Amino acid sequence: MTPIPTFTDEQLSKVTMPVLAIIGGKDLYFDAERMRHRLEKCMPRVQILYLPEAAHGLEDPTLPVLEFLRGESAVDA
Repeated sequence: MTPIPTFTDEQLSKVTMPVLAIIGGKDLYFDAERMRHRLEKCMPRVQILYLPEAAHGLEDPTLPVLEFLRGESAVDA
């Protein structure tokens, strides 16, 4: 299995563009709460859509992605 790229807090803090992070609370690959708090801490322009009952894969993320791209996102940033 290919390792997943990991970014330092410093690298994340240098991201200047808006970012939408969709995080499933029941993700089996990542600690969702830890990832959520780390992104909030390190990325000034992150918007987080936290889905407490979702796992790693989403059925259809089209609507939240379109809303984010249109600037209409109603996520809990």
